[in-house]
Amino acid sequence: MFRGATLCCLLVTFGVSAWLPDLLHGAGYSLSVSLGSLIALKAGAVCVLVAGWLADKFGRKRVVVCTGPASALSLTGLSVAPPPVLVYALIAVVGLGTVGLRTLSNAYVSSYYPARARATGLGLNLSVGRIGGIVGPTYPGFMVASGLGLGGKFYALAVPALIGAGLLAAILASRGATKGRRPEGAAPQRMSGSA
Repeated sequence: MFRGATLCCLLVTFGVSAWLPDLLHGAGYSLSVSLGSLIALKAGAVCVLVAGWLADKFGRKRVVVCTGPASALSLTGLSVAPPPVLVYALIAVVGLGTVGLRTLSNAYVSSYYPARARATGLGLNLSVGRIGGIVGPTYPGFMVASGLGLGGKFYALAVPALIGAGLLAAILASRGATKGRRPEGAAPQRMSGSA
């Protein structure tokens, strides 16, 4: 589930980074607004510092799970062609929910696995997730070539963000359900003083 969530996150990250100015320009925004959207996207990623503080305060799992739906809602909001100021605000949230989520989820992954498997778990997560980075720039290209309207293109980007958030929420739910249970096949702990 971690790997699927990271794949979705990187797909949206690279898809938005590659196609956002073109999508906005095609929606009738000026070239300066379209190119300025990339600055707003990176500014949103800087908000990961605030998200990190919130993660320390409220728990990284909850913050990580909330950023994906926020990104999906913001992409959906862009589909109605709002005023430029609102476009920048929505894109900043998308930046937090893509680039920022990737950073926060790495911390979540590293705390999820036991120390002996942490490097393997994180490495597999990042390597499988990189498939999303490869597919990401191509995926919106198919949406553009298919002749979808502006709304359809942004909805198509919002869907993977929601799937990734759902996978992270499922991890949180399964972790809560199995908390305190001994893993299958694990030897029972010995009591102190026993032979």
